[in-house]
Amino acid sequence: MNIFVSFKLLKRLLGHSNKNKDFPEIIKNEILMVNIGSSSTGGKILKKRNQIIELKLTTPICCEFGDKVTLSKRIDKHWRLIGWGIFKGGKRFFNKS
Repeated sequence: MNIFVSFKLLKRLLGHSNKNKDFPEIIKNEILMVNIGSSSTGGKILKKRNQIIELKLTTPICCEFGDKVTLSKRIDKHWRLIGWGIFKGGKRFFNKS
């Protein structure tokens, strides 16, 4: 299942020994941990356009438009919170514009 999320990245990495460590931008084909409500699953980034990403989820998640989403990235063998977003839609979101 593919979902579209408008996202905002945090300015610095949380929960890391070096508090000022910056993290790189998210890139295509990268795996992120996606949390929506109380559910979490992996998601592979298929497309990134401006501040909207398309993710292919490993397992489906039931959610509604406007639900809050958190994004975590694997850094130094731990999942670290890197940003948050809002669920915008399913399969054909980019084709509507």
